[in-house]
Amino acid sequence: MSETKAAFRRRLGRLLHVMRTATTSATGTTTSFTAISLTDVYGANNSLNGVSAYDTAASEWRRVTVWLGTTGVATVNRAYTNSQANGRSLEIYEQFTPDDLDDALRMALVEAYEYLPSPTVDTSLTVVANQYEYTVPTTVRDLERSRGGRVQWQQNTAVSTFPYVDYDHWEIRLSGVTKTLIIPYISGSVGRIIRLIGW
Repeated sequence: MSETKAAFRRRLGRLLHVMRTATTSATGTTTSFTAISLTDVYGANNSLNGVSAYDTAASEWRRVTVWLGTTGVATVNRAYTNSQANGRSLEIYEQFTPDDLDDALRMALVEAYEYLPSPTVDTSLTVVANQYEYTVPTTVRDLERSRGGRVQWQQNTAVSTFPYVDYDHWEIRLSGVTKTLIIPYISGSVGRIIRLIGW
């Protein structure tokens, strides 16, 4: 199931206990909003100062500079694009700005990317008589055995499903960015497809 960046950020904020949601309860201005529900948590004057108040409709945040805990009125450091009308959805970020969390999520996704993609299947190589070395196509970035990398050859072309059989012995030799597949030559396999399953 896919999840938008904004929903992912909200979920992370809740898990870290640094974000809560609020809805404006009265008409405000571009530089102030009223959210009486926040007084349940931030009852003292100026106890909300310094947090980031994110307007979800406009996708922009501002820093609270003055908070009146008795009335639920907040003044922000600079104007929002739109006035904070009654019923507007806000996200309140206590320790990090929304941009900070977005950056952290992007970094995490970059670091985790190699573990996320589906396997790549390449069938562009064919067995050549008495040839033991083949250049791995650049579409296959990783054939690591520990991650399930496999090398197979097409055993029977007469069967419509083209069954493949695993090579039991193979290795990859690196030379710069070039990867060379080294496999044993199997009699009767000339012209058959070599199937690589990697990432």
